[in-house]
Amino acid sequence: MLVRHGESVWNAVKRWQGQADSPLSENGRRQALAVAGRLAVEEPPPRFAALWSSDLGRARETAAVLADAMGIAEIRLDPRLREAEAGPWEGLTPTEIERRWPGWLADDRRPDGFEPLEELTARALAVCDDLMPGPDGTADTARGTGEPDDPVMPDDPVMAVTHSGLIRTLRRHLGVDDVRIPNLGGMWLGRRADGRPEPLGWFDGTMRPSPRPAPDPSPRSSFGSAPGSAPGSAPGER
Repeated sequence: MLVRHGESVWNAVKRWQGQADSPLSENGRRQALAVAGRLAVEEPPPRFAALWSSDLGRARETAAVLADAMGIAEIRLDPRLREAEAGPWEGLTPTEIERRWPGWLADDRRPDGFEPLEELTARALAVCDDLMPGPDGTADTARGTGEPDDPVMPDDPVMAVTHSGLIRTLRRHLGVDDVRIPNLGGMWLGRRADGRPEPLGWFDGTMRPSPRPAPDPSPRSSFGSAPGSAPGSAPGER
């Protein structure tokens, strides 16, 4: 389950963030707390094998709130879950970018120093491969063992708090429409029998299923359940 972090200070003023470490805004903290409150009363309670997070502050803060609600003691930080590096655009608003790079946003062009799409896609696929169980359902080091002292089963999902650009890049790579990802929104990923990832569904900023269906729906609990850009450029998080 890939979840975008809560609203950051730079999100609120529409500055491109990339890998700059903008913290959560007060609204972003409220967003995370609202979802955490829902998790605390969800029936049946959502069960995750582990909670992973980008090591950038806005994702870590969001993950900490969600971990507390779910009773997860450890958050695994992984820099592969970071946002696309935006190079010289980090910290700039769209107006400032248009002034210095006229027409580039409309043409979906990116400046030198912006993380290439191929590199972002490769690290996104690599971390997702570690997040999901193998085709045979066997556990890896990210997951519970299913033993009596570890009630999380090997095929229970992992939640990962990440960023809009990474989720959108995966969507595009997997042939799903590229859409804006709201704060605390995201998508479910599963694994095909041949080992390749596939999208199972997506959810809005309250972690409720989106009314728009995804390919091959896979039922889960109501919490975030799966409901019944130009080549060479990576989408950036604004």
